[in-house]
Amino acid sequence: SGNVSITGTGGDAGGSGASNYGVYLNSATVKTTGSGSVSITGTGGDAGGSGANNYGVGFNFGTVGAVGGAISITGAGGSSTGNAQYGINGSGSPLTNTGTGTITLSGTGGGTGASGSDYGISLGGGVVSTVNGNLTVNGTGGDAGGTGNSSIGLNIAGPVETTGSGNLSVTGFGGNGGGTGAANYGVYVSAVGI
Repeated sequence: SGNVSITGTGGDAGGSGASNYGVYLNSATVKTTGSGSVSITGTGGDAGGSGANNYGVGFNFGTVGAVGGAISITGAGGSSTGNAQYGINGSGSPLTNTGTGTITLSGTGGGTGASGSDYGISLGGGVVSTVNGNLTVNGTGGDAGGTGNSSIGLNIAGPVETTGSGNLSVTGFGGNGGGTGAANYGVYVSAVGI
């Protein structure tokens, strides 16, 4: 089948509104069959504003799948002083690939000033899995140079796994570089994890 590509940028630049997601899958399914690939790229909105929860890519019980083609998801949180400018936030959302298909997740938290909890990637509840393809997860926390806390690179609260010969690579860099915040972990695993 053909490839699927989704790109979005949240709005409300300079405003105070919240939840200006770049891409949001709310109980939605995005998948391909055959050799088709899936590419999703999102940038959170409210640049220069004060709203919270401006995710680059958000999943709320949304499903992404392929049967051999590559899955690539890239998200960057909004540049706001509000909290929780996640690069990628997945809640109860399975991301799966079969055969030799790969999954690559890359998330960078946003946030400026007193913004906190600007995770690069947060995965909770849904299985993220490949079989014989590699699974790569890279997260970098945000709020560089700011005063906020807990800008975690990669927060994992659900299964992240390969079930065949695929390799699993998980890398996280805590945020708030050059700032004064605390608890900016690189990788934080809780509940059911890797």
